[in-house]
Amino acid sequence: MTMMHAISESPGVDVSADRETLTRDGIVGLKGAFSRDWAERMRDLLRDANRAVGEARARADKALEPPVLAVFETRFWDILREGLAFHRKLPRLPRPARGRDKRRPGENLLRRLHKFKDDVLRFLLDFDVPFTNNLAEQALRMMKVKMKISGAFRTFDAAHNFATLRTVTATARKQRWNILQTLAANPQATAKAIQP
Repeated sequence: MTMMHAISESPGVDVSADRETLTRDGIVGLKGAFSRDWAERMRDLLRDANRAVGEARARADKALEPPVLAVFETRFWDILREGLAFHRKLPRLPRPARGRDKRRPGENLLRRLHKFKDDVLRFLLDFDVPFTNNLAEQALRMMKVKMKISGAFRTFDAAHNFATLRTVTATARKQRWNILQTLAANPQATAKAIQP
């Protein structure tokens, strides 16, 4: 799972494709309404880390050099500490009558970054992990749309069949196969074709 997706707001960088992901994960909101130095530094850190991974992949490296990895982790913790210190200085939000104490969106993001640090930075350690989780979210989208429109599946078998077809079509799309030919093909042949 990768929560963070860093995109530069500088000219020449297309942010339209990932704006939904960035907004959901809190970065675009922090750039605008909360414009804090720590948020911009975190965005820049993740963008630099993604660039370093891309360069290492281009050189056919299997991993980042340990000193480079250490620099990124140190910067991550420094920014996290700076952001948490900033939010500790702010006045507390009014306490609700029931439930948990309210926190600002920036503090919530910092707490998630701290809690899920290994998942946020996993793309640095394992080059097979994508920088974003867009493919996983796209795979789930049709299931959620189907459930939203019809409310639910009538039977477990129907849900299972729908999920199987979506899995096959998603795999065919990723492998750049003809989807209709894949659906019409022998299932065992398709399974053999995707085995490593």
